[in-house]
Amino acid sequence: MSSLPQTHVDKEAHRLAIAALLHDVGKVVQHAGVQISPDIAALEKQLCPPDERGQPAHRHVLYTAMTISEAHQQFFAGLDRDALIRLAAGHHHPDAGQRDQHILAKADLLASGHDRRPVENIAHQSLIGLRPVLASVHLPGRSAVNVDKHLPPKPLDFDAEAFLPGEPADTSAMQQRCRDIADALRRAVQSPAADLPQCVERLLAISARLLCGVPAGRMRQADVSLHDHSRTVAAFAACLAAQHSGSAADAAKISGRYRLVCIALGSIQKFIFRFVPDLDASPAESGERGMARRLRARSFYISLLSYLVARRILDTAGMPLVNLMLDAGGRSLILLPDAPAVLDRLRSAVAYIRWWFEKHLLGAVRLDLAVSAPLDDAAFEAQRFPETYRRTDSLLARARLAVPAEHLRPDDHWADDGWVDPHASLPIDRAPFIASMQRLGKALPMARFLSLDSSESGLLNTPLDILGYRVQLHDKQPSSGRFFALRLDPAMDCAIPLFITANHIPFPSDSDLQRLQQGASSDASGADDNEDDAPRKDAPLTFNHLAALAGDGNGRVFPHAMLGVLKADVDRLGMVLGRGLEKDVSFGRVAGLSRGLDLFFKGFLTEQLRRCYQHVYTVFGGGDDLLLIGPWYDILRLAGDLYGWFCRMVCDNPSLTFSAGVIFAAPGTPARHLGYLGEEALEKSKKAGRNRITVGSTTLTWEQFRQSLDLHREMLALADDRQRRDCGLNSSLLYRIFQCANMGLRRKWPGDLKWRAQLSYDIRRNLPDEQRFDRLREQLMKAAESPAVLRTAAMITLYCTRGGSV
Repeated sequence: MSSLPQTHVDKEAHRLAIAALLHDVGKVVQHAGVQISPDIAALEKQLCPPDERGQPAHRHVLYTAMTISEAHQQFFAGLDRDALIRLAAGHHHPDAGQRDQHILAKADLLASGHDRRPVENIAHQSLIGLRPVLASVHLPGRSAVNVDKHLPPKPLDFDAEAFLPGEPADTSAMQQRCRDIADALRRAVQSPAADLPQCVERLLAISARLLCGVPAGRMRQADVSLHDHSRTVAAFAACLAAQHSGSAADAAKISGRYRLVCIALGSIQKFIFRFVPDLDASPAESGERGMARRLRARSFYISLLSYLVARRILDTAGMPLVNLMLDAGGRSLILLPDAPAVLDRLRSAVAYIRWWFEKHLLGAVRLDLAVSAPLDDAAFEAQRFPETYRRTDSLLARARLAVPAEHLRPDDHWADDGWVDPHASLPIDRAPFIASMQRLGKALPMARFLSLDSSESGLLNTPLDILGYRVQLHDKQPSSGRFFALRLDPAMDCAIPLFITANHIPFPSDSDLQRLQQGASSDASGADDNEDDAPRKDAPLTFNHLAALAGDGNGRVFPHAMLGVLKADVDRLGMVLGRGLEKDVSFGRVAGLSRGLDLFFKGFLTEQLRRCYQHVYTVFGGGDDLLLIGPWYDILRLAGDLYGWFCRMVCDNPSLTFSAGVIFAAPGTPARHLGYLGEEALEKSKKAGRNRITVGSTTLTWEQFRQSLDLHREMLALADDRQRRDCGLNSSLLYRIFQCANMGLRRKWPGDLKWRAQLSYDIRRNLPDEQRFDRLREQLMKAAESPAVLRTAAMITLYCTRGGSV
């Protein structure tokens, strides 16, 4: 048994991290046009080095000093404010003999060296917005997209206009937005911090909320945010502080050695959908009752697990949270100093983590963990970092082949006596874990905050124990301890860290309750339920309820009860992350890329579901993929919107494409089976060439899918013409069109046009020769060029007309 390693706090590393997170905040305050106070202006000669004309340069440090001076005295957890001003604002002009100032100057050089691009035109040195790094990536053999789109320089917000790239702001608009950010920043630093780690976490939260859309430089093509740059500087500064306690006080003479720790979780989807019923369960129990609750619990559990693995390493090593360079989609990257004491603590933490995974998960979730060889400063220079990053990525690939339990292979040989667990099942299949997931799933819909190691009571009667952390959920903000907000609230204090998860849970509206109570869910009446009995205003909708709530978003409902499943992910994301930035790869750009995609699937999509698709349930989402379940027609509409949002997010970059699979299923279909069917449909899209969607058994390009929906809407409008029902577009003709399209898809050679002749005959014979049908007739003949479009449109329309009058 491995004991829980002792936590440690390297105070000097945390102090340098705090200064580094603050060192460039003056850039946004300066551009806001804020007036400098006289006492800060008096520091100009001390903080600002002269330029070639003898004028003070880098005047943004004065605004940094002013921001620190206006903060609450206890926000910095007892640090001397004047010393902090000199440290954070003096990185361009460090005092001789002041080791900490030179460490920060060195860290800034390391971070800037591989983040910065050369400026082609001096006229481009103006602060206009942040170019999305997602537009810069490109696969080998393809060119980067040259678009003049920028991320809105606003506090983090999941509204489409605030989150997705748009037109660059003009000078006056940019100044006003910087003024808004500066005001929010001033308010955010007015609450006290209990200790140095909490101060770091609060500053990191403020930076992530306010500075993620502000460029770190003034270049027109700047694609590294002030948040990512400051975090990288803080990570290097913390590492250097842990290695240099009383040595050289000259940035040119300070050198560092580092280790990169790569972490990834595998078998995530299998874990989420795994369910082994009790051996003594009643034959009438299908195991699906309460499945929605288990799915959301396990998805949330995986998100927590990924974060807490990295957190356990940092807490044991004594390093601040800024050294977690990347954390998205079940993958993490940590920067640590190559110091003997830190490496000893790292080994202790890794041993405990591996023991915990074996004891509590026993292979149900795969842990891949690799530690790089020692790296020097040169490994992070612009010319060498791409190779450093690729080598680190390959270490993680090799870690996937490692034996998961070390005692299976003592002394590099297999144990002769083998290994047998005393239990008859995996830990996650036993009653204690299943009960804990039920409690977690029940509490999540009411949860607003997450705490670690808090003594306060919460929504969980028994807090979760994950990697030695006491995990609790709360419906109101805890008064102490380390806690996180589970959703973004613009009115909430920016200093509260966020733990965003894709966890949209549908609750019924009054009209939903009325519709369900009137018997619209009769098709699902015989199926096992997923939550607790009849629909209630204060309880989540079950999958069977959702199946009965299909509609077009404009008040029209469809009587046929059926579930839809959408499984989707970004194509070749591993290659894009590893190779897409080529020589421009840097911590700041990789962090911006992975965080942007992660927030798109976790935050932005969740907000759009809340606004426009309230009946769609998030099983999981984040990193680069998602799985959604909802009413079948809502899922179809959402698939088209999701692709449009994604294209806008990546600025129509052809190197970043998106594949999806949509399947339909009857109410009561086991949820794990829905997941497997969705995965099969997604794989079919991948095998057909990627950047496609499979609907049922038909694979289409995204343009063909759009054409299918357009044709379907035209069909549905005419099928709904009650005044001419006897000679309109009836179900019989729809079925004949569907059959013709099937013939076209099954043809053995392209020249076989029998199906088109049959389609033309059916249209002429059955579609009235009236003006109101002219547009449909034209669209049908155009769709005859693609039987996949025709089949999909006819299938959707047939489903809409099934189960009663249209």
